[in-house]
Amino acid sequence: MQFSDVVMIGAPRERVWTVLVDPHAIGFCVPGLADVEIYDDVSFGGQATLQMGSTALSFPTRVTWIEQNAPEGGCLLASAVIAGFEIEGRGNIVLAEGEAGETTLAWDATMAMPAKLSGNPIMVQMVRMFATRFIQGFFQCVQARLESV
Repeated sequence: MQFSDVVMIGAPRERVWTVLVDPHAIGFCVPGLADVEIYDDVSFGGQATLQMGSTALSFPTRVTWIEQNAPEGGCLLASAVIAGFEIEGRGNIVLAEGEAGETTLAWDATMAMPAKLSGNPIMVQMVRMFATRFIQGFFQCVQARLESV
């Protein structure tokens, strides 16, 4: 699955970068992540909860920066084990100077699903819907945090 978007953030690029590489700052924006655990200089995660109607599903997550090019952007790997299935994603973030102190944040992500899930069109549609909501919620939160300061 492929996802991408561009977000305009009313903050300088260096400040946006500082927030993106701070696990506590962006961990706050990971939907459903209660507590951020720092694993090393480039990895963080924790137990996340996904609410699906009246059912809550709790699962471990991990995010690792595999490339950082301050303050231009970088590449991340993310993984979660949901209902016994490992879901993995790779994302790229590119930051560019915008007008009047704004930053253009362009991102793209590719998510891989286990064959057992990807063969079910209903499951694929559900995962796409939740992933889209999750990713958009993350970047909206980052944008709101940076613009509220």
